[in-house]
Amino acid sequence: MGFYALSFAISRLNRGVLPDFTGFDRFPSVRLEWLGVQQACQGAGLGTIIMGRVLSACREIIDAAQIPAVTLTPADERSERFYTRIGFVPLTRRKLGEMVLPAKDVIEATEPG
Repeated sequence: MGFYALSFAISRLNRGVLPDFTGFDRFPSVRLEWLGVQQACQGAGLGTIIMGRVLSACREIIDAAQIPAVTLTPADERSERFYTRIGFVPLTRRKLGEMVLPAKDVIEATEPG
C-alpha cells in the first residue's frame, strides 16, 4: 500500500529557516528519501498516515542524535503541496528544491494529545 525510506544527509544552511543553528554553513538532517502510496490507494489519506509514522521515527532520531531538522526533495508539484501542508518549507528558491521541517516542528507534531 505504501512505504518510506529515511537516511542521513548534510544540507546547506538557510538561516532564515533554521535561525537557531549557528556556527556552520551546513547542517545534518534526517532525510526522507522516499514516501509512496500505491496508485490505487492514493487519495484515501494513507500518505498522511504514513507521514505520521515518518515523523514519529524522525522524532526518535532527533531525540537520540540531536539532529536539527528533517529534509526532503519533492518529486513533483503534487508532493510539494502535500509536504507544505504538513509544514515543510523551502530551503531554496528553486522549484521542487530541497524542503525542511525544523526539529521543533517535528517534536510539536508528535507530542501526545
